[in-house]
Amino acid sequence: MNYDLLDDRAAASRVPCSEPRCNAQPGDPCINVHTGKPLEHLPAHHARLKAAGVLHAPLDSRDLRGAQW
Repeated sequence: MNYDLLDDRAAASRVPCSEPRCNAQPGDPCINVHTGKPLEHLPAHHARLKAAGVLHAPLDSRDLRGAQW
C-alpha cells in the first residue's frame, strides 16, 4: 500500500463508515462485507472516504455524474 492510501486510511478512520454491512466505528478498519476481513485494496469504503473529506479523481464512472468541467 502506498503512502497516499495510508494517509487516506488514516483520514477515514476518524469518521464512522456508513456502508450498511460494515458500520466500522472511528478507529476501526472497514471490512470486506463478503469475507468479514479488513479491506486490503482500498483504504476505506467510498462513503467513509467522502465523509472524511478525502477527494481524488473518480475511480468509477458513476462518480462523474454531476461533475462540472
